[in-house]
Amino acid sequence: MSSENADRAAFDALRDDLLAAIRLGKRLRPRVVFPKLEAVFSSEWEEDWLRLSIYFNCAGRSRPAKTYAQLIRLREMYQEQGRDEQFETFFAELNELMFPESLTFHGYCSTFAVQDTDQMSQTVGTVLKPLEAFDCPFFLYAGALLGLVRDGQYIAHDDDIDLAVYLGECTDEEAAKKWQKYKEDLCAAGLVAYGPTSNNPPVFKVQNDQNVTVDLFPSWTTKTRFSVYPYSYHAMDSADILPLKSDLQRTRNMFGDYEILLPSKPEKLLISSYGANWPVPDPLFRFNWRRAQRQFNILFNQSYC
Repeated sequence: MSSENADRAAFDALRDDLLAAIRLGKRLRPRVVFPKLEAVFSSEWEEDWLRLSIYFNCAGRSRPAKTYAQLIRLREMYQEQGRDEQFETFFAELNELMFPESLTFHGYCSTFAVQDTDQMSQTVGTVLKPLEAFDCPFFLYAGALLGLVRDGQYIAHDDDIDLAVYLGECTDEEAAKKWQKYKEDLCAAGLVAYGPTSNNPPVFKVQNDQNVTVDLFPSWTTKTRFSVYPYSYHAMDSADILPLKSDLQRTRNMFGDYEILLPSKPEKLLISSYGANWPVPDPLFRFNWRRAQRQFNILFNQSYC
């Protein structure tokens, strides 16, 4: 048997063993399996290898960021070959394997697809109301805004509510200091936990007893340019965002009677955040976090409480 054939045989044997173990519900130790997977990789069968690696990771809820990147790579390979439907079939198998969890932008989590969003729409106002006591208005942002504008509801593959907090007219340096002070005030009020709550320090998670994940992002204007972490750094005209407005008829399905604020021109913010294809659903949206961290580096230089 040639060396190449032997390598392929080794991969096939590992694949059969892993899939059999997963079907039987056996617990496999990732630290044992990962080196074996790496040892049988070859560009000659990269597609099969990616499928196996992704399937194993999803079964054990391991390596979420790496697995998410592998899924994007696999989808690109299928798209290049015009095999989009085959990828969708595989993706559906993964979701069935992980149910009731899903692999998202944020890792393995329970998404709105399996949550009672009707009930959430009636209670989310109690989570947001305390934020009004502070001087900074907040408005719907990112995935929550996308769901409202595109679908009139929460996105099924999303798992949190994103809000941008407007810090006013200021320089980048002033905005960073204001954001640091804002967290101190939230912590003192018991609305945000002390210390880092994620690997993304400029994002604050609102504590609540309603089992609703609410993330807060800083935004500000410098002269006529608008910035909001992490999607838009001085990239928008402030007139596309301000004045903020409410539209209770439009938001009632998601927020009940709570009057959540919206940017003046929501579509402009969605284009800046997601590109021109924002109307097309993409559960595997890719974002360049490294670039965002470089652009908003000043936010990472703060010492948050």
